[in-house]
Amino acid sequence: MDSDEKSRLLARYTEGAGSPEEREMVERWFDALQLPDGEWEQISPDAQQALLKRLYYDIRNVIHQDNMVVSIHKRIKWWRPVAAAAAMLAFITAAWLLWPVKSPVQALATLKAPSGHLRFLRLPDSSSVWVNAGSQLKYPDRFRDKTREVYLSGEAYFDVRHDAIHPFIIHTGPVITTVLGTAFNIREDLATRHVTVTVKRGKVSVANGKQEVAVLLPDQQVSIDLQKNKAFRSPVDAIQVAAWRGGELRFDNLAFMDAAKQVEDRFGVTIRFNNEKLKNCRFSASASADEPLDEVLKVMCAFNQASFKQQPDGSILISGEGCN
Repeated sequence: MDSDEKSRLLARYTEGAGSPEEREMVERWFDALQLPDGEWEQISPDAQQALLKRLYYDIRNVIHQDNMVVSIHKRIKWWRPVAAAAAMLAFITAAWLLWPVKSPVQALATLKAPSGHLRFLRLPDSSSVWVNAGSQLKYPDRFRDKTREVYLSGEAYFDVRHDAIHPFIIHTGPVITTVLGTAFNIREDLATRHVTVTVKRGKVSVANGKQEVAVLLPDQQVSIDLQKNKAFRSPVDAIQVAAWRGGELRFDNLAFMDAAKQVEDRFGVTIRFNNEKLKNCRFSASASADEPLDEVLKVMCAFNQASFKQQPDGSILISGEGCN
């Protein structure tokens, strides 16, 4: 794209006349530059638009100049965030006009599953995703590149349509899970900073950043401790791990605190322990999809010699001496 084309693109953007793809191209570029202290994001949309229109006539004059320094602070007397953003915007826009412009980055839709609810989604490539309560998935309206990429926060079960030419990639924080076609579960625990990947069918590659940590086959699982930068691999029953899709709770040799997290997500409650020793007690149990909260808690506490009580703020306090 030459200077004239870039000038016309900027003009269309400031006038609000550009196509969605063109506007996204400019806005994504601004985002990538990471303006200091997030000042650009602090300005209201109306103020951003007014600022862009006012700056346009200054900015376009530098498109064909060798010297790309624009002085605007003397003429703009607005409040500090706007002035700072304006100065930065003039500078970076001039620099942008010298850089090659890439294809616009796709906007992502967001699917959120509120507490106590599951969500099902059919992706543009016909792959299926079940998003667990308290989780969210970001995905494009269609996969346009050589890869099919989505972004997960929380837990989801994927059944990916096979496509050897276009790998399917899930970003969960720094963890990258890559498949061609398979069924698997990913769970992110933000409290403990663990990401766990479990394979039901097919083959899955899991990496922490750029480092591959495991290649998993059916009924295999890897749990990545992001704080300690360690990975733990183990055999599992993948059907049990993903039983939450049907609304069932299944605790298979699970720590009490991890089971409590599942209950929190299912019922939208907060569970606390009066004894740290209780959190690591492990047990196995299950509860049907229509089991009420009180009954689930009774079963969990019975296995761990504990009791529970609802607090005035609505949270649940679990008490006990803990396991041996």
